[in-house]
Amino acid sequence: MLFRSGFVKAWVGGANIDHFAYDHVRQGKRQVGSTIKPFVYAAGITMNVVKPGMVIPNIQYCVDLFDPAGNPDGQWCPKNSDGSGGGGTISIKKGLWLSQNNVAVYVMKQMGALAGPKTVAKLMRDMDIELNDRDVVPAMCLGSMDLSLHELVGAQATFVNKGIYNRPTAILRIEDRFGNVIYSAKSVSREAMNEHVAYTVLK
Repeated sequence: MLFRSGFVKAWVGGANIDHFAYDHVRQGKRQVGSTIKPFVYAAGITMNVVKPGMVIPNIQYCVDLFDPAGNPDGQWCPKNSDGSGGGGTISIKKGLWLSQNNVAVYVMKQMGALAGPKTVAKLMRDMDIELNDRDVVPAMCLGSMDLSLHELVGAQATFVNKGIYNRPTAILRIEDRFGNVIYSAKSVSREAMNEHVAYTVLK
């Protein structure tokens, strides 16, 4: 996809449509895991609760949980997939670079168990990512939701486009057999995040 225009240059939805007519780009949705982390860090930078150069203890972090009525409901304390995080220090920048779960949880913790998920969700929805209300929880910082490749590619291109989101466009126009235009794509472009925030995450 061309990030400046949103025009899709290639679309490979499967191996062979004659054998399996299912589009893995638009129809298929899977748990996104760590590909969500840049959006979490962007939200944290937007809220001014973290900066790339910050150094934090490299330990396990917990986020306080609340029930629908706003009452305390325990804690969520995930671990790194490789079991690391048992001491020393780590920078926020290195946490993203190494895709460390504990640092992503730290960012969510700093944003708050309620404000953090809502801020991340708003950012993602501004980039046309469809989220269910059940997805908007602290665990979203580790990519617990199911999304399509189409949504993720369009949204992640925002970082290299100075915070401007362009909706992916695969068909520019459709003409009938006489050359009359019966469909013409309308571009959708909006500022989804501050240019400085986009550059900081990209860097």
